[in-house]
Amino acid sequence: MKLLIPFVFLLAFSASMRVLTSQGGLSDTDSQCTGDCATPVATCRILQNENGVDGLIRIEPASDGSGNSDVYVELSGLTPGEHGFHVHESPITGSDCESAGGHFNPTNEDHGDIDASEHHVGDLGNIEIDENGNVSTVLSSDTLTLSGPTNVVGRSIVVHGGQDDLGEGGDEQSLANGNSGPRVGCCTITLQGSNI
Repeated sequence: MKLLIPFVFLLAFSASMRVLTSQGGLSDTDSQCTGDCATPVATCRILQNENGVDGLIRIEPASDGSGNSDVYVELSGLTPGEHGFHVHESPITGSDCESAGGHFNPTNEDHGDIDASEHHVGDLGNIEIDENGNVSTVLSSDTLTLSGPTNVVGRSIVVHGGQDDLGEGGDEQSLANGNSGPRVGCCTITLQGSNI
């Protein structure tokens, strides 16, 4: 009987942890690091959608020791020209990109370009799409991170259908979102080796 009580307690504890995990709470992988623990890497995969957009975005600390984050962008299926490209505040939970919410802006700044003196943490400017609908580029952000108050893990990236006016459009929407047009592609940012 004495051995049975600890065993029953262990089963109950294990079941409660499984419930926590299934409800988005703690899991074994949330605190584990795989690969090079000194260099966290996050990815965001846009699966081909009704707009034809497809590709992968990777975020990691810059290797030059600047403290910046490098954002590697490989996308296809977009119309040629410039497209607004931002980190938004919420993960993608539905079949479209509306669940992403607004731009990630924990510092309460006005919208601007990626290197403007004032801009949202999530402002990544425009990406230039070639005549074949593709882009392969690296952006450098001095504000977004993979930890701390400007951590973008668990948030989303949104590609817009139009050009971002970078906060210079002269209206209220310009200072909020750059008048970038519809959301044509999106994904949730996840830390490699995590199920966030």
